[in-house]
Amino acid sequence: MARLRVTSRALGTPALAWAGAHAHHLALIAVTAVGLLLRFYQLGDESYWFDEIYTLYDAGLGVGRDWTRVTLSLSNTGYIALAAAWIRVVGTGEAATRALSALCGTGCLVVMYRLGREWVDRRTGVLAMALMAVSEFQIHYAQDLRFYTPLLLVSLLSFLYFRRAVRGGGVGAHLLYALFALLGVYTHTHAMFSLLAQGLYYALRWPAVGGEARRRLGLTLGAVALGTLPVLAVAARA
Repeated sequence: MARLRVTSRALGTPALAWAGAHAHHLALIAVTAVGLLLRFYQLGDESYWFDEIYTLYDAGLGVGRDWTRVTLSLSNTGYIALAAAWIRVVGTGEAATRALSALCGTGCLVVMYRLGREWVDRRTGVLAMALMAVSEFQIHYAQDLRFYTPLLLVSLLSFLYFRRAVRGGGVGAHLLYALFALLGVYTHTHAMFSLLAQGLYYALRWPAVGGEARRRLGLTLGAVALGTLPVLAVAARA
């Protein structure tokens, strides 16, 4: 009996040591798994509601088949193009189409972790990720065939690369920031609030940003502003 107890303890020690050494990564895997399961749980149980049917209609038309409709809602063009491509692959079943938002919602968890880690520290990143994973609000919209969760994903990505650009990141960080910022604007005009927040942060941090980084970021923000002009023009004409 004593020998069995010693053997069990000996076997358990390496396992516990390994778990302790990899606790951070195990936490990330566990939170991601929980978030994924919650977003896919009963995904297709409810029938489409009005706004989801509206998305199906727009995606069925396709971006290239009704330019009048596209120009009237230019800020939705990017999402409608994505939804149209997704529906062509998976069909029009409730669970299949909503899986696009569910996957984007899971991606949001990963990006939220990176944001928390880079802005504060690893523990903050895990905590922010865990709170988002079990948020009823986030789960609800991650099971909806609408632009909300894809918009959140590209907005979080824009903040991630904006942070890197502010900290003197290379050309890649600036290009990716501009890409995700404009993808957000062409997903929905609510992304303008993210751009305003980023512009305000840049203005407040102006003295602390180095000369070369300041010039690069100023050019990047200017390019993003120019990219938003078509959306603003359509909104002003509506």
